[in-house]
Amino acid sequence: MSQLEQAQQQYQQYKDGLDQGLNQQVISAEAALRTADGQYTEAQATFEAKTRERATGSEAQIREQGTAVENSRTQVVSAALEALRSGVTAVDTLAGSEPGAGQPGPAAENGAGAAGAVIGTADSVNRLHGAAQTLTQSQQSYEATLEKVDQDLAAQQRAVGQAFEARKEGAIALEAARLAANQQLATHASAVDQAYRSAQAAQSASAQGSSQLQVDIAARDVRTPMSGIVTSVAAEEGKPAAGTLLTVADEGALLVRTEVKEIDVPQITVGDTVTVTTPTTGDREYRGTVRFVSPVASPGPAAGAEQPKDPGSRRATFPVEIEITGPADGLRIGGTAKARIITDRETGVLAVTRDAVLEDNGVSYALVLAEQDGEHQVQRRQVRLGAANDIDVAVVDGELADGDRVITQPSEFQEFEGQDVAVDDARD
Repeated sequence: MSQLEQAQQQYQQYKDGLDQGLNQQVISAEAALRTADGQYTEAQATFEAKTRERATGSEAQIREQGTAVENSRTQVVSAALEALRSGVTAVDTLAGSEPGAGQPGPAAENGAGAAGAVIGTADSVNRLHGAAQTLTQSQQSYEATLEKVDQDLAAQQRAVGQAFEARKEGAIALEAARLAANQQLATHASAVDQAYRSAQAAQSASAQGSSQLQVDIAARDVRTPMSGIVTSVAAEEGKPAAGTLLTVADEGALLVRTEVKEIDVPQITVGDTVTVTTPTTGDREYRGTVRFVSPVASPGPAAGAEQPKDPGSRRATFPVEIEITGPADGLRIGGTAKARIITDRETGVLAVTRDAVLEDNGVSYALVLAEQDGEHQVQRRQVRLGAANDIDVAVVDGELADGDRVITQPSEFQEFEGQDVAVDDARD
């Protein structure tokens, strides 16, 4: 078994174990999380039950002690009322024994009843004190029980918190186990990829060795990857072959490299249609498209371009590449050509020379020779211009009509506007 096959087998076995839920670390973590979930659920239910019991007072001890407190309170009230009533009776009895100085009242005859009232009052007070002590004891016991219940609730809540922490740790442990399993799977995948690359490298080395052998066998023959014309040969017979041996030009992809004036470059865009003529092909036109417009001016005139007499007067030009898209038979590599770049096109419009158009307050116009009744008059025709080249400009709208005789040098005839003029038909 190759290294690649072994790595692929290990990867597949580990992946199948994960897909089937057979990873022991993940299984253990899932079991621990289920246990923690159960403990948390049980603790939460116990706490909620304790809370309900606390809120409803359903615990027997609390109910009994609460009842005892209420009874003690009732007894205290009864003893207080009894003591109050007994005290008022005693005061009334004692007050009736002094109707006058040195004169015994009717109560003197009943001295034993007065003494009984005083004793009865003391007993009522004792009973009141006893009831109050009982109430205090009952209240303290009740409060202690309530405090114990609250402590139980607090302890149960702490148990809920502990169960929650265990559940959280279980969830974290499960996620860690799953990440570790995925990381291990990625490690196996990386091992497969490395083994594959090693196998490819070994195969490539073997193929390269075989190819080099074939090259050595055919070393005397030189072949190009394409057909074309050999434009230069750098190798010399009898010398070791090194670097470029020869240059081959592809006739199927001819380019025309030219220079465009700075003022015209903004009008040229990639994809513009071009017509090309050459001195060797006469009037035949070849079609092409602009493939590249340099954003940087040329450092010097293009090859074959006219050299300026004064280098300081040279205006900037920009390299432009034109790809011949139509038939190219007759074109010669390295020859010269004249390119006409069509930047815009207007159809169905008039065209006049650019020098024939003047401007007045932003309005363009041309001067024409209007004929009426055998007389000629210089008249102004307002025009709206369209696309233009170095020579002509299109008239897309205005007062100029087809057949009008446009004055090509209007600046010389402006002073005659609106006047009748004589026309030498021989010079016209």
